[in-house]
Amino acid sequence: MRRIAGMRSGKGYSALAGLVFTWLATGSGCSSQGSGGELGAGGSSGSSSSGVVPLGSFAAEYADVLCDGLSRCCPAAGLPYDDATCRSNWLLVSQSIVTVAEPPNVSYNGNAAATCFEAIRADLAACNNFSDVGDNEPACRQVFQGTLPNGAECQESIECARPAEGSVGCSQDDLGVRRCDQRPLGVLGSPCEGTCSREGNVTFCSLGGSGAARCYKNDGLFCDDTGTGTCQRLVAIGGDCTGFKECVDGAFCDGTVCAARLPVGSACGGDSECAATAYCETGFCVVRKPVGATCTFDVECAGGGCNNGVCEDALAFPTASQCRGELL
Repeated sequence: MRRIAGMRSGKGYSALAGLVFTWLATGSGCSSQGSGGELGAGGSSGSSSSGVVPLGSFAAEYADVLCDGLSRCCPAAGLPYDDATCRSNWLLVSQSIVTVAEPPNVSYNGNAAATCFEAIRADLAACNNFSDVGDNEPACRQVFQGTLPNGAECQESIECARPAEGSVGCSQDDLGVRRCDQRPLGVLGSPCEGTCSREGNVTFCSLGGSGAARCYKNDGLFCDDTGTGTCQRLVAIGGDCTGFKECVDGAFCDGTVCAARLPVGSACGGDSECAATAYCETGFCVVRKPVGATCTFDVECAGGGCNNGVCEDALAFPTASQCRGELL
């Protein structure tokens, strides 16, 4: 469970679950179909052995790819593995995508799916975390591609064409109508919607601006939504600030000036004020807990993950929660 900037929120999809939507559902800016790829709904039974995954086989094969790998990697890591839960949960997630992947709003590329699955299998064969496959294998972002332009009415984000750089969603406008909402990757000076930060496969954003672009702290930018309304460079220690999102990594906004984050034992008003190895608890920065310790929120754990009340290494693969087949 995550606690961000003093706020508490329910836990979202695990990194593994997020991959389905990040790689396969949101697609990429490319709109071309691979030779022999399938379009739209339907499809017949089959497998990627022919170089094409029919849409009708996609959900089951995706679940098999992941769970076959976990069935080997979990025991190798000394972790108990629940095959039935793994396959049931992943089949459900994959089917939820296929359900909304209907033409003409979504195109499906069966060749890309086969190539993507092979890339995942290769990583799982060596029990490597495949969290970077989506970036290293372009086919994973070409499986499902939305066709609706920015501003068009939509039901799900998967229907919307994604910009070459950035993301897209299906959001309600002021009249309550759901429309495709492209969010281009912000550059210095872009009118912006908010400040985002990438942590592995997960992106966290603080929104509030009136522009379209999202400014990424990973790129050294923040959204100056209370001032210029544009992406601006992060502020160095000693520089002026008005909020926590404006300061460079390793710093926080101490009133009106960016200051170095506080060491263990210091008085604090929020997690963002403490050093990376600590979090704010009962008004003081305390050391993050080791793997195996009891926890309530992710921020308490040195490994970055709190699952079922126990700290685990969120970057390790596999994790105990993944081996249990958990998605949430």
